[in-house]
Amino acid sequence: PDPQLNVLLRDADGHAVHEADFQWPEFRVCAEYEGKHHNQRGQVDRDIDRARRARRAGWTEVRLRARDVDHDCSAAIAVVRQELIAHGWQPGTAA
Repeated sequence: PDPQLNVLLRDADGHAVHEADFQWPEFRVCAEYEGKHHNQRGQVDRDIDRARRARRAGWTEVRLRARDVDHDCSAAIAVVRQELIAHGWQPGTAA
């Protein structure tokens, strides 16, 4: 299914958790692309905090790295697809 891009991710009560790169709210799955700057110490800490907030809010966060988006993004698509299926999406159905 098509994701929402850079939209606030919300908990069950509607409170903002963070702005996810990609999200599929109906499946409570979000994905974050971790570019080179995510290797910096302060950013790593913020990323861990972000992932913990998402988890506490009932979301599963998929972290994507540069090699996942190389070529045709097939590795990124595969990992996100697997997580969406685990959360109830059925390929071939509209979401």
